[in-house]
Amino acid sequence: MLHNDAMYETVPSRVEINGRELEYVWLGPPPNQNATLVFLHEGLGSIAQWRDLPQQLVTATGCSALIYNRASYGGSDPMPAPWPRTFMHDHAREE
Repeated sequence: MLHNDAMYETVPSRVEINGRELEYVWLGPPPNQNATLVFLHEGLGSIAQWRDLPQQLVTATGCSALIYNRASYGGSDPMPAPWPRTFMHDHAREE
């Protein structure tokens, strides 16, 4: 998805957080082997919009990268409507 190097996971995975499954991609070594960069997309974004930037930073720094789709974005579970005006702040606190 984000790159072609076989040593990195490229197929999105899912993890359950607060009752919702979130889609994510992990790049680089396991978290117990190095620091991890976490990529948070903006309000209209998704994993795909990062393109190859996470892979470039993993290669340049040796860090791992976690790129995920917030609830209701990409392949993550939807968040029930209506969304309050503070939904972006609420997501940040919950996720």
